[in-house]
Amino acid sequence: MIPVSAQYPVYVDTDAVVGWTAHLQTSLHRSQSIGSMLRGGSGEAVQLMLQGEGYVVVRPSEATPQKAQQH
Repeated sequence: MIPVSAQYPVYVDTDAVVGWTAHLQTSLHRSQSIGSMLRGGSGEAVQLMLQGEGYVVVRPSEATPQKAQQH
């Protein structure tokens, strides 16, 4: 859970966001330029920006847990 305030908007990966409090304003934000993507930049091309007063909940990792193998 990440706090969001009017002074400090939060940017999150669109695949990692779980939810947010009702009164936050959201918008999509381009986090990479075309040039950096062509040069092999890493990271997400688009992020969700949240502004206002509240909280956003994100998953700590995009990786899905793997099932334990039975022997």
